Order: sequence, then structure tokens, then C-alpha cells
Amino acid sequence: MIHILNTFKYNSDKSTINLIELVLRSGFEPKSLAFVSLIKLIFFNMALVTSKKINKIRAQNVNFAGKSIT
Repeated sequence: MIHILNTFKYNSDKSTINLIELVLRSGFEPKSLAFVSLIKLIFFNMALVTSKKINKIRAQNVNFAGKSIT
């Protein structure tokens, strides 16, 4: 879990980094507000990345003339 959070820190903004450091210092208490907020943020970011990948695939399905190749 610590490795995942440290990896996540490199791709995050300042407020997310502060939240991750707070969770690391608090010892991963599942009931803490910081931990719950971090889990929500991770799932939101995963959904955002998935959405971007889907849009990229959709864009690749259109050829240079603008006609669908599927």
C-alpha cells in the first residue's frame, strides 16, 4: 500500500500529495477522514483515466476522411 501511495504521489497535485502524506502519517486508519478521502480520490482518478482511454480509442476508430472504419 505504501508503494502504491508513493507512486501515486508523483502523478498528483499539491493537495493530493498533502492528503497522501497525512494518510501515511496517520497509519492507514480506515475510519479516518483522510483515508476515506484518499480512497475516493484514487477511484475518481481511475475513472478519469479510463474515460480518457475510451475517448482515445473512439478517436482512433475514425479515419483521416472522418468516416468510421468500424
